[in-house]
Amino acid sequence: MQCFVELCAGHGMFVQGADVNAGIAIGTDVQGVGGWGVWDDSFLWNTHIQHEVADALLGAYKATDATSHCTFLGMYAEGGQPHSQISGPTTVFGGIHNNGWTNDSQGLRLVDHLNNNPFRITSFATVTEWAASTTYAVNNLVQPTEGHTNGYYYKVTVGSGSSGGSEPTWPTTAGATVTDGPLTWTNQGPNQTFAYLGWPGTTIPTAFGFQASDDTSPLTLEYGKGGAGWWGLTWAHGDGYVSIAFSTPKASVGAGHVFFPNGFYFWGGYQRYWSAANAAPTGGTYANGDMVWNLTTSAGSPIGWTCTVAGTPGTWKSFGIVTDKFTATTSNNSTTTVKAIALSDNATSQIDVLVTAKQTAGTSNPDGAAFSLRGAWYRDSGGAPVQVKGPTVMDSNPNANGAAWTAVLAVSGNNVNVNVTGDTGKTIAWTCVQQVQDGR
Repeated sequence: MQCFVELCAGHGMFVQGADVNAGIAIGTDVQGVGGWGVWDDSFLWNTHIQHEVADALLGAYKATDATSHCTFLGMYAEGGQPHSQISGPTTVFGGIHNNGWTNDSQGLRLVDHLNNNPFRITSFATVTEWAASTTYAVNNLVQPTEGHTNGYYYKVTVGSGSSGGSEPTWPTTAGATVTDGPLTWTNQGPNQTFAYLGWPGTTIPTAFGFQASDDTSPLTLEYGKGGAGWWGLTWAHGDGYVSIAFSTPKASVGAGHVFFPNGFYFWGGYQRYWSAANAAPTGGTYANGDMVWNLTTSAGSPIGWTCTVAGTPGTWKSFGIVTDKFTATTSNNSTTTVKAIALSDNATSQIDVLVTAKQTAGTSNPDGAAFSLRGAWYRDSGGAPVQVKGPTVMDSNPNANGAAWTAVLAVSGNNVNVNVTGDTGKTIAWTCVQQVQDGR
């Protein structure tokens, strides 16, 4: 049908009853009525297409029956009239809804939100509106009344009894409180969340976004954020706010990888931060147990750093030392350098080396030996190494036959060499593992 309804005292269109189902209403124009513009209270469902409502006293559209699966397609609602009320399994597709929606609207709405924004699905916290002179107890939930809507909902955290005669001024900061007679209400955060299909106004393809009513910027899944060939979940479309990214076959690493550009937190009741950098943090606030992995590891360098005292930036200590194995071979009683260890500038370096030796040919084969060596030196402003602790053989398990094999630390320029010496008539394979601790 197509009809025009104007200046009637009741509703522009009112559908009600157990047997008023499976109908189609098309193109009704409602102006200046004393009730709802279109109110469908059918038992099962009806379909409404391209209605228009302006100046309806109670609101543009209403469909709240819990069993009714109505569909509203391409509706128009003029601004300046009360909100539409859509709940239950009713669905709204498209249209322009300048008058908005009531707090308790729960229906699925795929609408062109504002100024060509994408389809939006809105979800509300299911709580009742606050009422004057009403008994409440701890953990009861409310949201502001229609005229005081602010996008948040509230919980009684202290007290019980009757609310005041006038509505309190609701705080708009999560966690903030307001007194209402014997009751203390605490802001529980936004009572609305939005999910979007696509997102306009970005230079990067966007699959979807979602947003809470207390945040002016969305979280969006955008292609190319996190690098070429990556889908990145980012806040406010910012390159610096990518929390997680997923690789596709177009990424340099191939498909199936996950990237955390800003580090990530473990939770489970104990929030701990993990990230990676070239050094321990020098800024920011951290908790005891936070960890940063070393991006530039090499033999003798730390595997990473952990925060041992919380603060800004807190106290950080290195953990783990990267070890490397070096090998050499001696024939007869020659001396060979297995490894030359560079001493860091402007630092005191303690060097620990484990050396093992195995005879592979010659008289009295097989035979073996092991040594533990330690020494400490410092260098200052490019100067020559200065001995702090003389090279020491901390432990030795000598060879069983012939002249004693040896392993020592010896300074050569700005290096400390691991020098080994074998025995006449014997071929010996040497292996050393180093650890270097730098104090700056």
